[in-house]
Amino acid sequence: MGDFSDFQKTELSLWVIVIVLLLILAYYFINRGIHKEDIPKSFNIAAGIIFLGVGYMRICSILYDYFDILYENQIILFLGNIGVFLGALPLVLYLEKNTYRRTKYLLSIVAIVFFSVFIFVSLASNFDKMVMGFWVLPPFAIELLILAGGYIYLIIKSSGTVRKSSLLILIGVALLLGFWYIHGTYGPHGIPPIPIVADYLAILSPLFIIIGTLIAAKGFFGYS
Repeated sequence: MGDFSDFQKTELSLWVIVIVLLLILAYYFINRGIHKEDIPKSFNIAAGIIFLGVGYMRICSILYDYFDILYENQIILFLGNIGVFLGALPLVLYLEKNTYRRTKYLLSIVAIVFFSVFIFVSLASNFDKMVMGFWVLPPFAIELLILAGGYIYLIIKSSGTVRKSSLLILIGVALLLGFWYIHGTYGPHGIPPIPIVADYLAILSPLFIIIGTLIAAKGFFGYS
């Protein structure tokens, strides 16, 4: 590990807080889903797994962004992408069972097929960055569309606690993914429109991701 400036130490500390928060929420929801009898088990376990998957990807991102020995290591990126897919898939399956009931898991099967193709192509191309980037988009987009569609449907058709919880989850996930994308595009290894913007994004991105995670968790709590 190289020498970090005070600014980089602050930035890294914030990302560690993000990871700890995600792992705590993952443990809470998985444990609640396993041991509580009077709540929707599958939803809580799905919520826990998605927090675990995002936390795992954030760990991979830290190894990729901040430690020179792993910089530009495509295997780290590959493992990080797997974490997101495996984290989101249980929630997609839950929505198909409880919201998209007529699809008979067709959307989830399509997402799994694309994900399997992504793994095969990544291995066959020896983790070529351009190839991985191309094949990661279709399955990830499908999962996001299923999740977003499910929550929009619940917001429109439901009322009371369910509508409020669905809206909070949608807002929280949008913040989390939005600032994750912004950080990746304009952050430490991106190309910001103004050089100093990268420094501000390095601090603001984890802060807004923490806020988004807490908002999404509040929504998940509502379903429990």
